[in-house]
Amino acid sequence: MASRQNNGPYEVDRAIINKWKVALEVHDPRIYGWPPKNTRLSDTWVVMAILYCSTKDRATRWPADFETGTSKRPPGEGFASNANVSNAGLVAMIEDFGSSLTKLQQTGDELSPAVAAIQDNIDSFLEMLGSALELFFLNEAGVVPCATRK
Repeated sequence: MASRQNNGPYEVDRAIINKWKVALEVHDPRIYGWPPKNTRLSDTWVVMAILYCSTKDRATRWPADFETGTSKRPPGEGFASNANVSNAGLVAMIEDFGSSLTKLQQTGDELSPAVAAIQDNIDSFLEMLGSALELFFLNEAGVVPCATRK
């Protein structure tokens, strides 16, 4: 287990975390299981864990990617680091992006903050969108949540 700093519970030593392996290959957790405890998760695995695992289970299994009591990565980790990721949130972001672009084309107004953030991080946004679509197909295939979720 990662050594803890004295700043508070569940704060992990970043020097140790940087040596952990990253779970990159995405597969059906019903067949092959979830990534092992104390690994770092790819963006796709992070979104899957948010959708299918409890907050406590996420923070316990993957402390490098989740803070206790939240659905977010620690600051400085990946795109939209302090944003909750959910199907509804992703849909709202995409709808805001589309409606803002339409409004911009019609009126020439400035982009909304959400759209400006996406525009500034378009590669990360497209990667996250691809992850969400992959999750949709896994969900349609009946992917099950973490075993400890109640």
